[in-house]
Amino acid sequence: MTGFLNFNPDNVNYKTENTLLPAGTYEMIIKSVEVRATQGNNPHEYMNFDLVVRKDLDKVPELAKTNATQHGRHLFVSVWTLKDDAGNDSGKYDPKVLSHIAKVAGLPAINFNSIQEYMNALFNKPVRTSVTIRENEYQGQKQKQNESTPIYFKKGATKPAYIGWYQTKYPLQAAMQQQLAESNPATKGGQDPFPTNEGTQTVNDDDLPF
Repeated sequence: MTGFLNFNPDNVNYKTENTLLPAGTYEMIIKSVEVRATQGNNPHEYMNFDLVVRKDLDKVPELAKTNATQHGRHLFVSVWTLKDDAGNDSGKYDPKVLSHIAKVAGLPAINFNSIQEYMNALFNKPVRTSVTIRENEYQGQKQKQNESTPIYFKKGATKPAYIGWYQTKYPLQAAMQQQLAESNPATKGGQDPFPTNEGTQTVNDDDLPF
């Protein structure tokens, strides 16, 4: 007799549940971006990036130990607002960091009218990321966690001390870009983000990169 939802615990793969992504280079999709803030008396605002490891690059040799084994998994990255000299949240993001993210995501060099417009433009864009593992200590307890910093500038510096996000080596196909654009709140409903593409091609869900 078939059980509820045909569930068989022996066939469930828990291998990657609650485990860290192995350190290495990944090709990912920016699945969403939203503004959040820490709780407490001195909240700190940040952009929360939800990145998904692409599943359309499993056969790429250089990604055999990253994308091929970890595709579909999420990685959450925080980009924080700057703090003022007193250590309080300034409410402002480092424009050098936001500019770098836009550049590696392939966005044109334009001025955004709002933070929401900026985040919408990043929706479903591919990026190449360097993922590391570091150990944190919080309230006396040590724990390991993934980290993927887009770019880091020391205070007052104009040149980056570290770069962790780059332009993808494997651009999405035009037909796939068209379909993803329809799910993007910045382009849905008539705007054609790829006006030079001719013809149409059907893309199934199985073809999508996440």
